[in-house]
Amino acid sequence: MKTKRFFQIAAIVSLASVLLLSSACKGNDKKRSKKSKKDSVETEIQLAEYPSLAPQEIDCPECTVHERNIYMIRINRNGQILVNGQFTNINEIKGQVKEFLQNPQNLLNLPEKRTMSFAHLGNFDVSKGMVLIQKDDADVASRTCMRIVYEINNAICEMYDELSLAKFGKSYPELDEELRKEIEQAIPNPMYSYNEVIESEPLPEEPEPVELTIVDDDEEIMSELMF
Repeated sequence: MKTKRFFQIAAIVSLASVLLLSSACKGNDKKRSKKSKKDSVETEIQLAEYPSLAPQEIDCPECTVHERNIYMIRINRNGQILVNGQFTNINEIKGQVKEFLQNPQNLLNLPEKRTMSFAHLGNFDVSKGMVLIQKDDADVASRTCMRIVYEINNAICEMYDELSLAKFGKSYPELDEELRKEIEQAIPNPMYSYNEVIESEPLPEEPEPVELTIVDDDEEIMSELMF
């Protein structure tokens, strides 16, 4: 009888412990949920303080640019992404674009830089890199293109913050308007639409597509596109 009663008491204590633990976990879950919502709102507010960049039109016909300065993104008719001819996962684009534009080791297969002078940043090496986005089919590629532009915006925002913290000890949103403009000039929008939609028979009133000549670095350059 004593043994039976002992096990009954043990079972009651165990059950009470489980109920208390469950209640505590629910409380923590609610706290985490509230914190997660708060963090999400704060993140949205912070993201709203960065410029929203979009692909620009190439307005320099018959320009020539080094191949090393080109990061070519093509979305084929199946919605697949190719970067410089290689199939690529969309989640890899942000990191690749940052490495491409920053070229921290000054590799010969990544973009050249030109030194510019700023009032507050001083001398800074600005990348000549261009991110070209080509869509084979507008209907298939629109959603994918939006996601690609989003990833590139994230890459640029991170670069803004890294430069801001390194030079001024503050994140980009904390800077005044003058310093923000310098950061944006030092890290310009690299995105361009390249033959955005391939038309088999373009309408007569539409302008002719821009032809951008991309050459190997070993070839002689007649004129260089300065970006």
